[in-house]
Amino acid sequence: MSTNWRLSVNGTIIFRNQWDYFTLPENKYKLDENTVQIVNAINAHSDNEEVLLLVPMDWSYGVREYCGNIQLINNRYVDSTFVAAGLEDDLQKLYDELINPLYTEKIWNASQLDTSLKYFHIDYVALYTESINQNALPDSFTEIKAAEDFVLYHID
Repeated sequence: MSTNWRLSVNGTIIFRNQWDYFTLPENKYKLDENTVQIVNAINAHSDNEEVLLLVPMDWSYGVREYCGNIQLINNRYVDSTFVAAGLEDDLQKLYDELINPLYTEKIWNASQLDTSLKYFHIDYVALYTESINQNALPDSFTEIKAAEDFVLYHID
């Protein structure tokens, strides 16, 4: 005897934001909205040219899924890539001068930041909005997009 079960659901969402941690994607790509906004702003500004971006690690995954012309210096392969290339000193410099100050400590020196971004040839950087008021920005920064959680800058 075989029994076939079929489950049907109408278009009503069962969990309609009943919990603070449950949110639905706001875009058809089902990606974090910050990621989509960052990528769209860069592509509009750069005419879809290949560029190098520095973003927090949690947004880097969506950037890779959403487009192929934006390279990431900070991604899940950063450690192994730098080590395989024999660039352990540069990897430490990346963490010490960019990733940790911008995304962990959220405190930086504007002059050092400018020097480090240029050293790594970074074209764009996304900073948490909350950290911008606490820090000075380098003169080489041009604001491309401001949102609730981030501000995106082009590095001149």
